[in-house]
Amino acid sequence: MALSLQDQGYRLLVTSDAIARWVHPLEVSNYTDFTDCTDLNDSQFESFILNKLSANVYQVQ
Repeated sequence: MALSLQDQGYRLLVTSDAIARWVHPLEVSNYTDFTDCTDLNDSQFESFILNKLSANVYQVQ
């Protein structure tokens, strides 16, 4: 049975634009502007993403 990315040690990192990506544990230190959301439960992750998205709607370009 294949292990999930999280089981393999990957971390779920999210940008300020609410773009998520799985990052290999040896590369996590390269993503200093990202937020690690790996250990959030579903409702915490949903709240985090919705907050990021709503904050981006009001940014002046």
